[in-house]
Amino acid sequence: MKFKRSFLIIILFAFILLSALHIKFNKNIIFSFFKKINILTKVDNLDNFLKNNNYHSIPIVIPSKTTESLQEILNIEDITTTIKLYGNLLIPKSASGKTPAVIFAFGGARRMYPNFKEKVHILLQHGISVLIMDSSTKRNRSVLRIEKRAMNEPTTLFSDITDAFAALYVLSKHPKIDKRKIGIIGFSIGGSVSIFTAWKPIIEKLAVNNVKFAFHISFYPFCFQFEHLDMSEAPMLLLIGEKDNWALPQRCYTLFDKMQQLKYAVTLITYPNAIHAFDIYLPERIIPNEYSGEKCKWMVKNNGELLEPNLKIRVINSKDFIEAKSFCGVKNKVTNGGNLHARNKSQKDMMEFIKTVWHIE
Repeated sequence: MKFKRSFLIIILFAFILLSALHIKFNKNIIFSFFKKINILTKVDNLDNFLKNNNYHSIPIVIPSKTTESLQEILNIEDITTTIKLYGNLLIPKSASGKTPAVIFAFGGARRMYPNFKEKVHILLQHGISVLIMDSSTKRNRSVLRIEKRAMNEPTTLFSDITDAFAALYVLSKHPKIDKRKIGIIGFSIGGSVSIFTAWKPIIEKLAVNNVKFAFHISFYPFCFQFEHLDMSEAPMLLLIGEKDNWALPQRCYTLFDKMQQLKYAVTLITYPNAIHAFDIYLPERIIPNEYSGEKCKWMVKNNGELLEPNLKIRVINSKDFIEAKSFCGVKNKVTNGGNLHARNKSQKDMMEFIKTVWHIE
């Protein structure tokens, strides 16, 4: 910490000196630099919190099954496991008795980046346990950031849905967890996982002993339309960036409107000027090799098939889904990046929602 302060003083002195010499600076570069210094300090504090033994970290084994399509999920005759996944259950030491719990469903960036650590910190502070699960390593999938992922790598969406229910079942039997209070929080494609885990046809296939999620929270999800919208009664929260040119907020507005018409307990909050992944600690940037999706409005058929009605594209499995991307929009157009207001406000909105659902003070 002393080194950081000394370094900061030296940089401040250099700025003052160079300004006196009438050397002009780009104010955005200066702002970005100081923002980065602040971010590093904040992340260090979070790491210190997580290292200070304020929680018990319990290794968890999650027997699951690799599924490559919604149709495969809907046609499952039994849920015989084919793979063992691993994770860590973080339980706050301050908690007594059984605690509520949350399962994280990640998007393309499958590492504990600062925005995720921040949410873990907040949840633990409120006496809520958190399960962090690794769905990638055992399937030999990349855990690198999404822009470095191989373009032919199968989408994780379908297996992640199966994994979410496998994790739910494991937590429901854990002696430290209240099985009536297990929610799911998803990010990006993980936000889509959170939505799909509320779809009753999937629940009927994957919910062992009829154990269901107590709530569904989706940060900047990719929303789909449903031929028959038959959802769980559990409350749902959709957190959307107004200018998200990747997940496209209008898709979620349409889903929200239909759910409201059918009297489901759904809340949608839009953050002005926010783009995709608005809670990350990175400036706005283009995501290489990804396609915008404005030409495609995916419909989930009752049999699990994904249909784009205008372009007549049918998707049966994850390989089809990847190939269909090139027809849906423009390459190297979509962006993501942090938004300070959206990051802070969404975390407050997340906790207010959870407190309301679980009656937490």
